Amino acid sequence: VVAFIEFSHFFDPLLVWIGFGVATFLLLPYNLTIERRRTFEAQARAELELRAAHDMQMGLMPKEDPIVKGFEISGACIPASEVGGDFYDYVWLDSKKTKLGIALADVSGKAMKAAMTAVMTSGMLYSEAQRNQSPRQILARINQPLYLRSDKRVFTALSFAVIDTKTKRLTYSSAGQSHPVLLRNGTLTYIKTQGVRLPLGVKEELDYRDVKVKLRSGDSIVFYTDGVPEAMKADGSLYGFERFEQLLKRNSIVASKQLRDAIVGDVKTFTGNVEQHDDMTVVVVKVK
Repeated sequence: VVAFIEFSHFFDPLLVWIGFGVATFLLLPYNLTIERRRTFEAQARAELELRAAHDMQMGLMPKEDPIVKGFEISGACIPASEVGGDFYDYVWLDSKKTKLGIALADVSGKAMKAAMTAVMTSGMLYSEAQRNQSPRQILARINQPLYLRSDKRVFTALSFAVIDTKTKRLTYSSAGQSHPVLLRNGTLTYIKTQGVRLPLGVKEELDYRDVKVKLRSGDSIVFYTDGVPEAMKADGSLYGFERFEQLLKRNSIVASKQLRDAIVGDVKTFTGNVEQHDDMTVVVVKVK
């Protein structure tokens, strides 16, 4: 107590402050180095996770367009700067390759959580497709395990279409995915399903519906995720459905790959240099 009260009697305050200053000067670079190293390590771990998630997401996508007699099919997924959960895929439902399944998925969330859910969804999709079921049955059977096993804050918007290449009939079902567009003789029609359209994983029991469309020569069907109409430019305005529809009508007779590229290119022209905030996936089917 005496030493505390009469501090200056025992120690020269100036020497104490000088010692404190010297210690701070000597130790500060060390502390900064430790803090920088921790920050660097955290950033490196985050970048490694993003890279792994990106590789997982890209690994789900087809490496090339499928060759299907009587049809032209072309798809693309343009990932955002932050890894999301978009993916698309093609799967044959029969050994004779007469029924082609086309899947488009958009998993909510980012990075590894979205990528893992996308991988799990893709695996279930392949498993159920081998049973040669209707799209609505496939969606319903995938929904229950996703609800039980995935994070309750993560949902999967998934559409599944089956094209019978012999009869040229399209059977389509959707779990919260954007309505595909049918282009026929210069006119545009949205293919809409009735009943439940909730994404997979929202409720344990969901009963989806199918819609059937008889395709004709010259028809084009455009499947897309919400990254297309919800693309945003610097002033906050959205690409929107009106501009999307006008583009489709102007390009209604072009080949599938040309139409796919026209959609992606027009969205990028609209957004300019603004960083892409959501994945953008497009699949175009053209009936020869």
